[in-house]
Amino acid sequence: MPVIPRRRGARRARVLAPTLGLLLAGLAAAAPSFSQDVLFSPDITITANQGTLVNDQDVARDAGGVTIQELTGLPASVDVIAFDSVDGLAFFSVDTAVEVGGIIVRPADVATFDGGNYELFFKGRDSGIPRGVRLDAITVDGGGTLFFSIDVDAEIGGEVYRDDDVIVFDGGFEIFFKGQSSGVPPALDIDALAIIDGGDLVMSFDVGGTVDGIDIGDEDLLIYDGNWGLFDEGENLAASFAPADLDALALVDPINTGLIFADGFESSDTSAWDGLIQQ
Repeated sequence: MPVIPRRRGARRARVLAPTLGLLLAGLAAAAPSFSQDVLFSPDITITANQGTLVNDQDVARDAGGVTIQELTGLPASVDVIAFDSVDGLAFFSVDTAVEVGGIIVRPADVATFDGGNYELFFKGRDSGIPRGVRLDAITVDGGGTLFFSIDVDAEIGGEVYRDDDVIVFDGGFEIFFKGQSSGVPPALDIDALAIIDGGDLVMSFDVGGTVDGIDIGDEDLLIYDGNWGLFDEGENLAASFAPADLDALALVDPINTGLIFADGFESSDTSAWDGLIQQ
């Protein structure tokens, strides 16, 4: 497992919802939006902004212009169902077992790709994830701590977790966010996840529905800071998102340096940043 150095003084929230918003009130920076920078993957092939074709095994970046950040060697039969990027290292999970770069990645695993090599970062079965359970949403902080959600309810480490919970793993499993006690309807499964500065959760779900009176599709994103709000709509990434599901996500916010996820696909294109700095 690669070791990501823990930043000195790095904060990691250890909270139980629904007290999340109360504990973090006043700490969260203004939420970023799709107009800034986003890395995403759909569950089927779509045409993103600027006419860019994005397959379900691709990760696209939209920072004012859409580019494909390829996970080289992943076959077309594989769907990237969870994604994050930290300091140039891509983290991802897949929907089915696949051999890539000399390693076998299973649906309960998290693998990394540095642009040339693949490694296993988290071995789900070895760590106690039951057979038949997939990690369908992940975020990794700068210290290498994994936050994730699962695709079905399951008992892990003696505790029962639901598919609308967020779990943190740092040598052991703990609850980070309890979906149902925070207002997530039982029919919804978290399948895309990011955590922004201050600890607010940005998430998408596997099906459309209504959360706290907000109607959403499976391509839309909600933000939770103790209260629910609409973060952004998937159609702002692609008008063709309507029949598709946004099933993997990472966000980049150049203003808020405290984010626990970071852009790993550095670019000389700073137009999105410049527009924000001038505001």
